[in-house]
Amino acid sequence: MKTHPKFQSLVRDVQTADEMDIMIGPALSYQEMFDRRTSPWEMHMWDQGDLQNFKVDLEKVDRLYHIKFEDDELEQRNFELVVRLEHEPKTWIFVELVAGCDFTGFECRGGGEIYLSFDPKVFLKSVLNWDYNIQSIWRSMMDDGYQVGEPLEHELLPVCLWRSVPMLKFLCHMALYSHHEQLNLDMLALPKSLVNSITEFNRMRETRHHHDECTDQ
Repeated sequence: MKTHPKFQSLVRDVQTADEMDIMIGPALSYQEMFDRRTSPWEMHMWDQGDLQNFKVDLEKVDRLYHIKFEDDELEQRNFELVVRLEHEPKTWIFVELVAGCDFTGFECRGGGEIYLSFDPKVFLKSVLNWDYNIQSIWRSMMDDGYQVGEPLEHELLPVCLWRSVPMLKFLCHMALYSHHEQLNLDMLALPKSLVNSITEFNRMRETRHHHDECTDQ
């Protein structure tokens, strides 16, 4: 298996496509059965057939952000993969794969989800969770030239797990988001920059809820 010529890894012990395959290959062998999802704001970028037929090709992965394999040798095997891969020439897509099966294997009792995004900000702040090495992933994205703000625990964790007080701006956005289905921003006499800020926040929160609902199913 060929490793992408510009491959970089945040995982010290995994530096090639073959090493990724050793850990995640058993799950990728059954990825046809996994659900494919993307943010509500990116559905228009996919033909439904293309989305459902998307496959993770380790030879196209140029950034490995996270990889994990757990096997309790009794009941459960869990797989996690977070990468950026070259979808088309000069077009990159961010991918989170979460899958698992019991001791009988994927064919009997197993499944998974592949969540996709072309937007690094959406992926970082609405798809990933606090269990990943978020700061390292964020710095890697910054090194690659993406203009992505540092993720906050308030964006990644449910309210009950917050360990600090969020800024007033965040709380105001949250208050507006709780009524976003009833609000018509076009009818309000607000500065364009404020409308854009509110709209972006609402999209991020809705994507987070969409992702978490899919994961919990």
